[in-house]
Amino acid sequence: AIQQRFNSSLIFPTINTWQALFFDPAINEISLTAALLPDGKPNPAQDWLSHEQNPEVGSSNMSEPYGLHLSRQFREQLQQGKPIAGYLATTLRSRSAQPAELVFQADGQMDIFLNGERLNEAVAISGKAVPFNPLPWLNPVRGVRLNLKAGENYLVISTRPYPQKPKAWYILAALSSLDGDRLAG
Repeated sequence: AIQQRFNSSLIFPTINTWQALFFDPAINEISLTAALLPDGKPNPAQDWLSHEQNPEVGSSNMSEPYGLHLSRQFREQLQQGKPIAGYLATTLRSRSAQPAELVFQADGQMDIFLNGERLNEAVAISGKAVPFNPLPWLNPVRGVRLNLKAGENYLVISTRPYPQKPKAWYILAALSSLDGDRLAG
């Protein structure tokens, strides 16, 4: 049997693999220190679930990032008014130490950590190139600076829906250089 394999660079560096850990904060709050190891990596003792982009379903990687539509996943709990919270984690690999920007559209409370350190609040991005076509019916694009180290970097987002908008809980994210271009590697 003939087998072919093709390798190419991504058209833009979408974050297409997330680990997710969800819990009911009224019953079983999971602290950040319990969710992560000291280096910021997800603690394997917790019940992390994998969410990976399926190119056959949903976004095409040509113009939009892979998104986690949490309000769809937890529709029943949210409609019943049950509290829910979670952590989203992914590993970012960089060939060298370099600044980068996490560019995203999201709804819900989001606290962002890189390698165990909390980052500054995300700010709205306007008039600047972004690495994907923003979806106009969603919240405006925001960004937060990341200082990547060479090797593996652990990005974690602590999230929960806003109580006044429980039906809108999502994140679509990509990485870029600080000027909106593709990262060096």
